[in-house]
Amino acid sequence: MSIFRKKIITFLIFFLIANILLILAISPKIIRIMRTPQDHMAPIVQGDINPLDYFLYLSAIKEGESGYWLYQD
Repeated sequence: MSIFRKKIITFLIFFLIANILLILAISPKIIRIMRTPQDHMAPIVQGDINPLDYFLYLSAIKEGESGYWLYQD
């Protein structure tokens, strides 16, 4: 077997394993998003930000979507 063919096979195996691990890592978030009711938003909060700020920003976005956001200087 040539060196090029071995590199291709090694890359394909690595690519397959990496994608399987990625799907396993993301699947809880995807399931949570799919189970969220139609008129709600699924909170996808990262660990390095303050979750209280996230929900404040999220509520402002939802108010803006509904047309109830009033911006004042």
